[in-house]
Parts: sequence; C-alpha cells; structure tokens
Amino acid sequence: MDRDAQAVPDLLSQPGARELIVIATPDEEAIAKIVEVQRLATGYFGWVKPQKPETLHMTICPLGEWDGEPASLTSARRICADVQGRQSTTTLVRGLSFNLKRKKPYVLAAAKAHPDLLSLKHQIVDALRASETRGESKSLTPHVSLNWGHGLVPEHPLKQPIEWRTRGIDLIISYIGEARHKLVERWLFKD
Repeated sequence: MDRDAQAVPDLLSQPGARELIVIATPDEEAIAKIVEVQRLATGYFGWVKPQKPETLHMTICPLGEWDGEPASLTSARRICADVQGRQSTTTLVRGLSFNLKRKKPYVLAAAKAHPDLLSLKHQIVDALRASETRGESKSLTPHVSLNWGHGLVPEHPLKQPIEWRTRGIDLIISYIGEARHKLVERWLFKD
C-alpha cells in the first residue's frame, strides 16, 4: 500500500466535494506523449489551466461523490480488491470534446473499449449494484481528459496513436473542481 494511503481517513473528514474513482494510470512513456499533445493543444486553443501530468488518468468507474460525510471507503476497497483483471493494451487514437451539461472536457480517446477494460467496469458495477450502493452505467469510453470547459473541439484523429499496458487499477479520491487527487490504494494484475 502507498504510504500516503495511510492518511486517507484524515482526508475523508476534510470539507469539500470529493469523489471516489477507480482509474487506470498510463505508464511514463504514454504520459510523456499525452503531455506533448496537451502542450500543442494548449498553445493552439489558448487554454489557461491544462490538467497536471500527475493527474492524467483513465476513469474506469466512479464510485460516488460526497460533501462532508464520506462514501464507504471500506466497501470501495473491497470491490477493487475483488476485481479479477488482466493486463491489456489501451490505445488512444482521437481527440474530441465531450458535450456535457456544465463542462466540455477535451479528451484523448480510444476507438472503443478493450474487452478487458469493459470486464473491469462490469465487475465493479455489478458489485455496486449487489451492495445497493448505486446503479452505474456499464458503458465505457476509454479516455484521458486534458482540459475542462473551453468550448467544443470536433473529433479528429491523433497523428500518432498513444498506447500503454493497463497493469492494474487505482482507487483515488478526486477533489472535485480542484484538478487534484490522492491515491488510496493500487492493485496490480498478475499477468
């Protein structure tokens, strides 16, 4: 377990909106390529606050938001520990903006979800439903968000695909609207 994960109970009691999220983290080589695309896009679109390299990740499944009283960390850890995953390759091939109600994040996305990533999402959603925690959609658009809310960018192919091996999952606390998160725990797959 990460040394910082021992400080999690104190973090959960602090004020402010937070969310527990299960993510996959790109490797260092992929992060460097993503940051280069982000640098070019930031210059082209004139973005002011791009995502920090250490916060770049691919969301697999949100587990719940809270402000004040925390979501069940024990349940979230159990769900993640029970996930049966295999290493798989993620390939980002396009850039686009999601047209969400309040935000328009610019993302790098895969053409479709790898079957192993979909399996991870389905296992987590099934566990959430079984624990009556919440009903989350089983759909998944693998993507890495580079910037939030600066207008819609039409879908376009990347000049060079960005690829990495998903070697495990991380449970994080995301500080909503603050562009930062804290690692709770990491589980590596056995492949």
